[in-house]
Amino acid sequence: MNWKITVRGFLGLVVSVWPLAAGEAAQAAVDFDRDVRPILSERCFTCHGPDDGTRVNALRFDEEDAAFARLANGGFAIVRGNARESVLLDRVTSNDPVRRMPPGYKGFEKLPEKEIEVLRSWIEQGATLVVRSADPSEATRR
Repeated sequence: MNWKITVRGFLGLVVSVWPLAAGEAAQAAVDFDRDVRPILSERCFTCHGPDDGTRVNALRFDEEDAAFARLANGGFAIVRGNARESVLLDRVTSNDPVRRMPPGYKGFEKLPEKEIEVLRSWIEQGATLVVRSADPSEATRR
């Protein structure tokens, strides 16, 4: 067996493996505060956040119990470790303007694919949620 590696062979190997390594690194790097919270704050908190005046139903993404509670339809918005079963992913990827979140019929833009992938990766990695209280020292990671 000839183990002599040519420059061309080495570059071919690097080019074929590089996308796999980059994808794994990106997936492993999801952090709630850095990556997920800004998406939820900007895209979801108006209707599903802390403001009683704008919240549309019991689903909240700023409280752990509500974010992981059973929905009226029997499903769960977020199923830790299972993006396929998470209604959140189903809704943000829907092409139906009535079903899609944020709601297209209210003039909201569809989430960019990059943000959807961050949410998908976060859920697949266990959907760790950092709950904030009025006192920043009381933030808990769950």
